[in-house]
Amino acid sequence: PFSTLGGPITIAKIIGDTAKMGLIALLSFTALLSINLGVINILPIPMLDGSYLILFGIEAIRGKPLSLKTQELIFKIGLALIIILSIAVFYNDIYRLLTGWKMP
Repeated sequence: PFSTLGGPITIAKIIGDTAKMGLIALLSFTALLSINLGVINILPIPMLDGSYLILFGIEAIRGKPLSLKTQELIFKIGLALIIILSIAVFYNDIYRLLTGWKMP
């Protein structure tokens, strides 16, 4: 759900809490965070690396790339989605900061 999204502020809070549990817990969380970022990056969302894989696949099937205008439109839509997601995550971070870090 939307309420479980967290950004840099939430991540910093979780890292602080995890560091209190010891080095192994901190390293485990850091590894999990790194894997999570890698998986998200390969999702086929325009502006992320996964979208390039889709575009290359379309190019392979069609035998030619999409027009620059079409690619530009796709990436503008992707950028808008990423900006909206960033605003939502930032809102959640600030809300948690103001309400005492209550995660659902």
